Amino acid sequence: MLYANVLSRSGRTRDALAQLDAVQGALAGQAAYQRARVTMTSGTADATKTALRSVVSKFSSDTSAASSALYLLADLTTDSGDDAAAQTSYKRLYRSYPTSSFAPNARFRAAMIEYVSGKPKTAARMFDSLITASPRSDETTAAKYWSGRAWSKSGNATQARARWGEVIAQQPTSYYASVAAQRLKQKPWTPPAKADSFPSIPAVDSAFARAELLERLGLDAEARL
Repeated sequence: MLYANVLSRSGRTRDALAQLDAVQGALAGQAAYQRARVTMTSGTADATKTALRSVVSKFSSDTSAASSALYLLADLTTDSGDDAAAQTSYKRLYRSYPTSSFAPNARFRAAMIEYVSGKPKTAARMFDSLITASPRSDETTAAKYWSGRAWSKSGNATQARARWGEVIAQQPTSYYASVAAQRLKQKPWTPPAKADSFPSIPAVDSAFARAELLERLGLDAEARL
């Protein structure tokens, strides 16, 4: 597949596709996914989406290939303005492939689509499901903040404040802790004030002392040496 990628980047699309079509066995799903990506740069958006759907259909047992295809399909569908279809792909991804590295972000994006579509209570529950399903993922802090926004928008101020409080308590130095503090009308975290201190390095201290002495003696050129 590496050779196929080189061919694709060199503009030899037909040769790249032929190389990917020849891949069989355990890597066939990944090859089909890479083929769809080549199509994305050389064909139409519709052709790319068709190729990605084919990957999901033919290699549904390949978590890596199928989840990658669903994620890219959802992303492309969002770009074309069809949020409902994108959400369908995101939901299929995290439900069918919960162990995929894309699953937490797919949950987050599906929840955000609900939020911007004017369904805050549903969005809040979806953000909360991400927190439960993937408590250690990179999306968890953002999910807690947006869960608070969604609960607030749906009229549950108590749950909203609880979520924002969790963000501040668990990730006090994060961006989301800062904006959560603003929502709670609290001062964001700042590092404790302390005097600047620098380690003493005898050789460096001696060099600076020598330069200072030379400058006082009017030997500016020597001081710069």
